[in-house]
Amino acid sequence: LLKDLDVQVQSVYITDDEKKEVILEVSKSLEWDKFKEPYENEVAIYLHDAISKLPSIRRELEEIADADAKEQTRLLKIKQEREEQERLEKEKQRQKDEESAKEKELTRMKQAELQAEFEFGSSKVESSTPLKVKHDYELEIVPPAGLIDIVRFWASEQQWPMEEDKMLRWSFDRMKKFAEKEAGNDKFIESEYVIYRERVKSKI
Repeated sequence: LLKDLDVQVQSVYITDDEKKEVILEVSKSLEWDKFKEPYENEVAIYLHDAISKLPSIRRELEEIADADAKEQTRLLKIKQEREEQERLEKEKQRQKDEESAKEKELTRMKQAELQAEFEFGSSKVESSTPLKVKHDYELEIVPPAGLIDIVRFWASEQQWPMEEDKMLRWSFDRMKKFAEKEAGNDKFIESEYVIYRERVKSKI
């Protein structure tokens, strides 16, 4: 303030001595010494409080940083769980699509067989020589459960007890052909691991 006063007072109108006298009178009227000590005390107290708070501020900052790290870990875990769930859902959908495609293929084959049977029946009516339509089946086996189902079906259709040498003559291929033959007599194996493929044959 004194410096400002020194700048603002123009010596054009008064002498340098008069200027110094005016500044001295203003300084005395503002009672600088009265306000200087309380101001310095207030500044010292403020600095002391600020310095004493530094350790607690540091702890707060460390706690905030630790909380941020935990939150990031939590969010990362949520993200990984969501990605795993999406992967499982995609895999489930893929399996569902494969099953649907298999069912459509079976339906298409069945329709083709029925169409063939219908055509044979139509030619039988139109022809003077009747046609005989014969149905037989070929088995498609899903191992290992399908193998067990074939053996179990064969065993259920045999008379027991059976001589050992006779039983040993039954290879698995013979058991499979036996099951295919019995399908022509409307005896089927109720198993999802044994799939019947119907074949239509015509004979004059």
